Amino acid sequence: IPLSVIPAFIGLRALGYTFNLMTMGGLALGIGMLVDNAVVVIENTFRHLEEGRDVKQSAQLGGTEVQMAITSSTLTTVAVFLPMVLASGLSGKLARPLALTVVVALFSSLFVALTLIPMISTLILDKTARVVTRVQAEQGRFYRFRRWYRHLLFGALTHRKTVLSVAGLIFLAGVLLMVFVIGAEFMPSQDVPMIFAMTFMPVGTSLEETDRVVRQIETIVLDQPEVLHVSTFTGLSESTKFDVGGGRGAAGVNESQIMIRLTDKGERTRSTEAITEAIRSRLPRIRGAKFEFIDMGQAMQGGWGDQTPVALKLYGKEIDTLKTLAEEIVVRIQTVEGLRDVDMSLKEGKPELQIEIDREQASQLGISTQQIARTIKTSMLGTVASKFRIRGEEYDIRVRFLAPERDSIADLRNITILSPAGFQVPLYQIARIRQNDGPVKITRENQARKVTVTANTFGRDMKRLIADIKARLADLPFPSGYFLEYGGTYKEMQEAFVTLGKALIVAILLVYMVMAAQFESFLQPFIIMFTVPLAVIGVVIGLLLFGYILSVPVFMGVIILTGVVVNNSIVMIDYVNHLRWHGIEARQAILEGTAVRLRPILITTLTTCLGMLPMALSRAEGSEMRSPMAVAICFGLFFAMGLTLFVIPVVYSILSRISFKGLTRKDLHALELDHRALPHIHAKPRATDEE
Repeated sequence: IPLSVIPAFIGLRALGYTFNLMTMGGLALGIGMLVDNAVVVIENTFRHLEEGRDVKQSAQLGGTEVQMAITSSTLTTVAVFLPMVLASGLSGKLARPLALTVVVALFSSLFVALTLIPMISTLILDKTARVVTRVQAEQGRFYRFRRWYRHLLFGALTHRKTVLSVAGLIFLAGVLLMVFVIGAEFMPSQDVPMIFAMTFMPVGTSLEETDRVVRQIETIVLDQPEVLHVSTFTGLSESTKFDVGGGRGAAGVNESQIMIRLTDKGERTRSTEAITEAIRSRLPRIRGAKFEFIDMGQAMQGGWGDQTPVALKLYGKEIDTLKTLAEEIVVRIQTVEGLRDVDMSLKEGKPELQIEIDREQASQLGISTQQIARTIKTSMLGTVASKFRIRGEEYDIRVRFLAPERDSIADLRNITILSPAGFQVPLYQIARIRQNDGPVKITRENQARKVTVTANTFGRDMKRLIADIKARLADLPFPSGYFLEYGGTYKEMQEAFVTLGKALIVAILLVYMVMAAQFESFLQPFIIMFTVPLAVIGVVIGLLLFGYILSVPVFMGVIILTGVVVNNSIVMIDYVNHLRWHGIEARQAILEGTAVRLRPILITTLTTCLGMLPMALSRAEGSEMRSPMAVAICFGLFFAMGLTLFVIPVVYSILSRISFKGLTRKDLHALELDHRALPHIHAKPRATDEE
């Protein structure tokens, strides 16, 4: 392990990567796989020791017999990481450092297994190992287990249709569960100890009223035992807003932002999502007011194309028509289970008082427009007249009318402006005051006007939510020139799944090409590829047991699994071929080859699974990204191993036209081989003309 990991550190340094969530995840992911090559070499060496050979000969045979098999299995594993390295978009950025870390470590482990392990075996086994004799070995528990497996395999080979039918039904059940039961999302939401909330009071609400409501919300928030502190920003301008909301921050006195800091994940029992829902349930009911919560776990991943999980983008020419369509969509989807904070980007114009100055009348009285503006501003908003200093702190002294004198349009009309002649002129004599709406913010995208209906999610996966939304909007009529596009996390999920789907196809082709080069056959790699659909069954079971759904990390786990899961079959088929090439009868070769390779298959599978077990079971911060991937690989590999031990020999016998028909249990003993008589020649014999 250290001789494989240290070169990985050097490689990461050379490639410009640092220790982070993905590179360390790659090391954690690869720890169990790093020993696989060494396990196969040492197990084969130990088998020769059991058969009575000396240590040096056993070490030589142990390495040379399996060198092609472990090289091929390493290359197939590396091959699946190449598409991940070359993938584009967010999924590529996430996968690249993880993939490069594993690739460098695996090549290092192969070098160690082929060079250092045989040498170290001669030193250690010669001095410390107790060489087990053949008779002693056959009395051991594992050999009894291997004989039991051999009997089961013989039964499977004599009932091939039954085995394939059962495997096919299990695979079909796994596919159906994946499609209809298991949900899908872009990224698992990380349980970040932070909540970001936004409040939208009715347009025209004063700063004081907004602040009063926000203080009520602060009290509700601070009642939650997991809350450490709260920071609030109320009434900020568009140009100076604290833009945690990704472009949706407070832009008026009626809006505010609330940042809530929670205790760390390990110090609380409730998730951030559960705490958010508890706060949401206690919010004050104010007519026209809206409250929105942002998933900081998703925001920090940068995974939102439109800053919200659900974003329905409407395009068209007329803003009034877009507004009507958006309002209808809001009405239809706001009752969809799992949707929260349903809103649309098109806001009502802010009501304002517009003062139109009679410039001719004002000039006759010697009053300028600047003087009128300054007087109105001082009266209504106030002017900083001086500073007040105490204990090193400085405060503004703002002068303005008392609240009862600036509360109505009549108060504004009666404001007086001092003329150069020294008398007071009421504002209504030199200006007209009228009430109107301010301009509406219009958004364009690709030269088309756009209105976006947004929503947050709670308790449901994106696949089912979008399916329900599409069902609600199926009969919504759109005028000519108007159309709807799904954005947000759903769009990101689709793009990522398409990218990873292409990567999976390329990975399968690369794995097939590597095996075709090793076996010099197009048929035998096809046999081994049967392990890939068998692994899907385990992935589905793992997701169901742990309550996970399909996401980018799970998809990455399936891609990795494509290269790892074939390794057991490669080791098995390689040895079966080895026996057949040296004159062993085909049926004997299948039974004996699979039985002999049972131990390394079990050990390598268990080391890989147990190496990933801490990652799969972890509930620490950041585990939301790593755990689903590890679960997919562990369960996929483990269940594929169980099926591989029976299905692959059956498929091999069928495609190689090796018949077990008519054989009974009595024939099994006749097919047994003396292990000491097994061939250990390493070069493939020259084929005869007949062959």
